[in-house]
Amino acid sequence: MVITVIAILALMILPLFRDRVEAARRAAAQDEIKSLLTAEVLAFADTGYYFRLQDLDNTREYNDPPIRPDDEVPITSWNRAFTLEERRKLRGGSNEWKGPYVSIGKIKYMEAVDALNAVPEFFWSYPQRGGPIMDLTPGAGWLGPSGWQDSAEDKVLIDPWGTPYLFFGPGQLLEEGGSYVSMETDFGHGVIYSLGSDGMPGDSIPYQGNPPLANPTNSPALLREAGVLGDGDDFFVFL
Repeated sequence: MVITVIAILALMILPLFRDRVEAARRAAAQDEIKSLLTAEVLAFADTGYYFRLQDLDNTREYNDPPIRPDDEVPITSWNRAFTLEERRKLRGGSNEWKGPYVSIGKIKYMEAVDALNAVPEFFWSYPQRGGPIMDLTPGAGWLGPSGWQDSAEDKVLIDPWGTPYLFFGPGQLLEEGGSYVSMETDFGHGVIYSLGSDGMPGDSIPYQGNPPLANPTNSPALLREAGVLGDGDDFFVFL
Protein backbone atom coordinates (compact mmCIF):
# COMPACT_ATOMS: atom_id res chain seq x y z
CA MET A 1 0.00 0.00 0.00
CA VAL A 2 2.76 2.42 0.99
CA ILE A 3 4.71 1.58 -2.17
CA THR A 4 1.61 2.23 -4.27
CA VAL A 5 1.09 5.64 -2.67
CA ILE A 6 4.73 6.55 -3.22
CA ALA A 7 4.49 5.50 -6.87
CA ILE A 8 1.37 7.60 -7.38
CA LEU A 9 3.00 10.62 -5.75
CA ALA A 10 6.08 10.16 -7.93
CA LEU A 11 3.93 10.11 -11.06
CA MET A 12 2.32 13.36 -9.93
CA ILE A 13 5.55 15.11 -8.96
CA LEU A 14 7.85 14.11 -11.83
CA PRO A 15 6.00 16.07 -14.55
CA LEU A 16 5.99 19.13 -12.31
CA PHE A 17 9.71 18.71 -11.67
CA ARG A 18 10.42 18.40 -15.40
CA ASP A 19 8.39 21.52 -16.09
CA ARG A 20 10.34 23.46 -13.45
CA VAL A 21 13.67 22.28 -14.87
CA GLU A 22 12.63 23.26 -18.40
CA ALA A 23 11.41 26.65 -17.20
CA ALA A 24 14.78 27.22 -15.51
CA ARG A 25 16.58 26.36 -18.75
CA ARG A 26 14.43 28.77 -20.73
CA ALA A 27 15.10 31.56 -18.23
CA ALA A 28 18.84 30.81 -18.32
CA ALA A 29 18.90 30.92 -22.13
CA GLN A 30 17.15 34.30 -22.18
CA ASP A 31 19.57 35.71 -19.60
CA GLU A 32 22.61 34.35 -21.42
CA ILE A 33 21.71 35.74 -24.83
CA LYS A 34 21.15 39.15 -23.21
CA SER A 35 24.62 38.92 -21.65
CA LEU A 36 26.10 37.95 -25.01
CA LEU A 37 24.32 40.90 -26.59
CA THR A 38 25.93 43.23 -24.04
CA ALA A 39 29.34 41.70 -24.75
CA GLU A 40 28.94 42.19 -28.51
CA VAL A 41 27.89 45.82 -28.02
CA LEU A 42 30.92 46.49 -25.80
CA ALA A 43 33.30 44.79 -28.22
CA PHE A 44 31.89 46.82 -31.11
CA ALA A 45 32.15 50.05 -29.11
CA ASP A 46 35.85 49.32 -28.48
CA THR A 47 36.88 47.99 -31.89
CA GLY A 48 34.26 48.80 -34.52
CA TYR A 49 33.74 45.08 -35.24
CA TYR A 50 31.31 42.37 -34.18
CA PHE A 51 32.89 39.02 -33.36
CA ARG A 52 32.10 35.33 -33.26
CA LEU A 53 30.66 34.41 -29.88
CA GLN A 54 33.44 31.87 -29.44
CA ASP A 55 36.01 34.72 -29.52
CA LEU A 56 34.49 36.96 -26.84
CA ASP A 57 36.62 35.32 -24.15
CA ASN A 58 39.89 36.03 -26.00
CA THR A 59 42.60 38.00 -24.21
CA ARG A 60 44.71 40.96 -25.36
CA GLU A 61 47.84 38.93 -26.12
CA TYR A 62 49.15 39.25 -29.66
CA ASN A 63 52.05 37.62 -31.48
CA ASP A 64 52.64 37.39 -35.24
CA PRO A 65 51.48 34.95 -36.48
CA PRO A 66 48.77 33.83 -34.04
CA ILE A 67 49.91 30.78 -32.11
CA ARG A 68 46.88 30.30 -29.89
CA PRO A 69 44.02 32.03 -31.72
CA ASP A 70 41.62 31.04 -28.93
CA ASP A 71 43.71 32.98 -26.39
CA GLU A 72 44.65 36.10 -28.38
CA VAL A 73 43.19 39.11 -30.13
CA PRO A 74 40.63 37.50 -32.49
CA ILE A 75 41.77 36.44 -35.93
CA THR A 76 38.31 37.05 -37.42
CA SER A 77 35.23 39.19 -37.12
CA TRP A 78 31.81 37.48 -37.04
CA ASN A 79 31.91 36.76 -40.78
CA ARG A 80 35.44 37.07 -42.18
CA ALA A 81 39.10 36.62 -41.32
CA PHE A 82 41.17 39.70 -40.36
CA THR A 83 44.31 40.82 -42.12
CA LEU A 84 47.52 41.14 -40.11
CA GLU A 85 47.17 44.92 -40.18
CA GLU A 86 43.63 44.73 -38.79
CA ARG A 87 44.85 42.49 -35.97
CA ARG A 88 47.67 44.91 -35.15
CA LYS A 89 45.12 47.73 -34.85
CA LEU A 90 43.09 45.61 -32.45
CA ARG A 91 46.16 45.19 -30.27
CA GLY A 92 46.85 48.92 -29.96
CA GLY A 93 45.43 52.29 -30.88
CA SER A 94 41.98 53.79 -30.71
CA ASN A 95 40.19 50.55 -31.72
CA GLU A 96 41.91 48.27 -29.21
CA TRP A 97 40.50 44.90 -28.21
CA LYS A 98 39.89 44.98 -24.45
CA GLY A 99 38.69 41.42 -23.99
CA PRO A 100 37.74 39.12 -22.53
CA TYR A 101 34.16 40.38 -22.76
CA VAL A 102 32.46 37.27 -21.38
CA SER A 103 33.15 34.67 -18.72
CA ILE A 104 32.54 31.39 -20.49
CA GLY A 105 29.87 29.19 -18.92
CA LYS A 106 28.87 25.95 -20.63
CA ILE A 107 31.11 25.16 -23.59
CA LYS A 108 32.04 22.58 -26.17
CA TYR A 109 35.46 22.56 -27.72
CA MET A 110 35.66 23.22 -31.44
CA GLU A 111 37.11 19.76 -31.97
CA ALA A 112 34.09 18.17 -30.30
CA VAL A 113 31.60 20.29 -32.22
CA ASP A 114 33.40 19.62 -35.48
CA ALA A 115 33.30 15.87 -34.85
CA LEU A 116 29.50 15.66 -34.89
CA ASN A 117 28.20 12.99 -37.24
CA ALA A 118 25.77 15.46 -38.78
CA VAL A 119 26.89 19.08 -38.80
CA PRO A 120 23.75 21.16 -39.36
CA GLU A 121 23.99 23.67 -42.15
CA PHE A 122 22.83 26.44 -39.83
CA PHE A 123 26.06 26.09 -37.81
CA TRP A 124 28.41 26.42 -40.76
CA SER A 125 28.70 25.58 -44.44
CA TYR A 126 30.89 23.11 -46.26
CA PRO A 127 33.64 23.45 -47.39
CA GLN A 128 34.56 27.03 -46.45
CA ARG A 129 32.85 27.05 -43.08
CA GLY A 130 31.31 30.50 -43.30
CA GLY A 131 28.26 30.03 -41.07
CA PRO A 132 27.64 31.72 -37.71
CA ILE A 133 30.30 29.64 -35.92
CA MET A 134 32.73 29.82 -38.88
CA ASP A 135 35.46 27.26 -38.31
CA LEU A 136 38.55 28.69 -39.97
CA THR A 137 40.27 26.01 -42.01
CA PRO A 138 43.84 26.32 -43.35
CA GLY A 139 44.16 26.48 -47.09
CA ALA A 140 40.75 28.03 -47.72
CA GLY A 141 41.26 30.70 -50.36
CA TRP A 142 39.23 33.40 -48.68
CA LEU A 143 41.45 33.22 -45.60
CA GLY A 144 44.37 34.63 -47.55
CA PRO A 145 47.99 33.44 -47.60
CA SER A 146 48.31 33.22 -43.81
CA GLY A 147 46.44 29.92 -43.60
CA TRP A 148 45.28 30.79 -40.08
CA GLN A 149 43.38 28.03 -38.38
CA ASP A 150 41.10 27.90 -35.35
CA SER A 151 42.41 25.99 -32.40
CA ALA A 152 40.72 22.66 -31.68
CA GLU A 153 40.53 23.94 -28.10
CA ASP A 154 38.51 27.00 -29.09
CA LYS A 155 35.55 27.26 -26.73
CA VAL A 156 32.13 27.28 -28.41
CA LEU A 157 29.41 28.64 -26.14
CA ILE A 158 26.43 26.33 -25.72
CA ASP A 159 22.93 26.95 -24.41
CA PRO A 160 21.29 25.08 -21.49
CA TRP A 161 20.32 22.26 -23.88
CA GLY A 162 23.88 21.76 -25.13
CA THR A 163 23.52 23.41 -28.54
CA PRO A 164 25.85 26.23 -29.69
CA TYR A 165 24.48 29.76 -29.57
CA LEU A 166 24.35 31.41 -32.99
CA PHE A 167 25.24 35.02 -33.81
CA PHE A 168 24.63 36.90 -37.04
CA GLY A 169 26.12 40.38 -37.11
CA PRO A 170 25.03 43.21 -39.40
CA GLY A 171 26.23 42.70 -42.96
CA GLN A 172 26.73 39.73 -45.26
CA LEU A 173 27.21 36.05 -44.48
CA LEU A 174 30.06 34.19 -46.17
CA GLU A 175 28.92 30.74 -47.21
CA GLU A 176 29.16 28.19 -49.99
CA GLY A 177 32.49 28.24 -51.82
CA GLY A 178 33.53 31.43 -50.07
CA SER A 179 30.73 33.46 -51.70
CA TYR A 180 28.51 36.03 -50.04
CA VAL A 181 25.11 34.42 -50.54
CA SER A 182 22.90 36.85 -48.62
CA MET A 183 22.18 40.44 -49.48
CA GLU A 184 23.43 42.92 -46.92
CA THR A 185 19.87 44.01 -46.24
CA ASP A 186 19.16 40.48 -44.94
CA PHE A 187 21.43 41.30 -42.00
CA GLY A 188 20.60 44.92 -41.35
CA HIS A 189 20.92 44.24 -37.63
CA GLY A 190 22.61 41.60 -35.53
CA VAL A 191 20.80 38.80 -33.74
CA ILE A 192 21.77 36.08 -31.24
CA TYR A 193 19.86 32.80 -31.18
CA SER A 194 19.36 29.83 -28.92
CA LEU A 195 17.77 26.99 -30.85
CA GLY A 196 15.80 25.87 -27.81
CA SER A 197 15.15 22.43 -26.41
CA ASP A 198 15.13 20.60 -29.75
CA GLY A 199 18.45 22.09 -30.92
CA MET A 200 16.92 22.84 -34.33
CA PRO A 201 15.78 26.10 -35.94
CA GLY A 202 12.08 26.80 -35.71
CA ASP A 203 9.74 23.86 -35.31
CA SER A 204 12.41 21.15 -35.63
CA ILE A 205 13.47 21.81 -39.23
CA PRO A 206 15.39 18.61 -40.06
CA TYR A 207 18.95 18.53 -41.35
CA GLN A 208 18.68 16.99 -44.82
CA GLY A 209 21.73 15.33 -46.28
CA ASN A 210 24.96 13.95 -44.89
CA PRO A 211 28.27 15.82 -44.48
CA PRO A 212 30.27 16.81 -46.35
CA LEU A 213 27.39 17.47 -48.75
CA ALA A 214 25.88 20.89 -48.09
CA ASN A 215 22.16 21.44 -48.39
CA PRO A 216 21.25 25.00 -49.41
CA THR A 217 17.71 24.66 -48.04
CA ASN A 218 19.23 24.56 -44.56
CA SER A 219 21.65 27.47 -44.98
CA PRO A 220 21.57 30.09 -42.20
CA ALA A 221 20.75 32.90 -44.62
CA LEU A 222 17.76 31.12 -46.13
CA LEU A 223 16.42 29.90 -42.80
CA ARG A 224 16.58 33.39 -41.40
CA GLU A 225 15.13 35.00 -44.51
CA ALA A 226 12.25 32.50 -44.41
CA GLY A 227 11.50 33.45 -40.81
CA VAL A 228 12.32 29.94 -39.55
CA LEU A 229 15.14 30.93 -37.20
CA GLY A 230 13.62 32.50 -34.12
CA ASP A 231 10.33 30.70 -34.61
CA GLY A 232 9.02 27.70 -32.66
CA ASP A 233 10.93 27.10 -29.41
CA ASP A 234 13.89 29.34 -30.36
CA PHE A 235 15.00 32.32 -28.30
CA PHE A 236 16.61 35.41 -29.80
CA VAL A 237 17.61 38.99 -29.13
CA PHE A 238 18.44 41.75 -31.65
CA LEU A 239 21.34 44.20 -31.48
